[in-house]
Amino acid sequence: MRILILEDNAERIAQFVDNYFPENIHFVRTADRAIELLKLNPKFDVVFLDHDLGGQEMLEAGAAGTGSDVARYIAEELGPIIFPGVVVLHSINPKGRQWMLEILADNLGAARVTDFPFAWQKCVIAK
Repeated sequence: MRILILEDNAERIAQFVDNYFPENIHFVRTADRAIELLKLNPKFDVVFLDHDLGGQEMLEAGAAGTGSDVARYIAEELGPIIFPGVVVLHSINPKGRQWMLEILADNLGAARVTDFPFAWQKCVIAK
């Protein structure tokens, strides 16, 4: 299982590591790096997206340099055929999560997007 996690908070990254044990997990701290990895190989099974990055909180929904850039890239550039996985929105910013949820659900289908704030605490991913 290939997992991509966009998260800039070191404490949350440590919790993800403690709670998940996949063979192929990729952590990135910036939207640009997440998009780079998706361009190289979009075949991730699960992508976890945070909205607010760079140590900032409650940024405007859809703001540049946030998880919104990655959501937009997955939805508009990759789409449901090229991107086979599911997206888990784990941001604590409700407006940012909602913005990402809408663009992803509209383009991938609602069944492939999960709104799960605090997912770094504990979540079960079926293999």
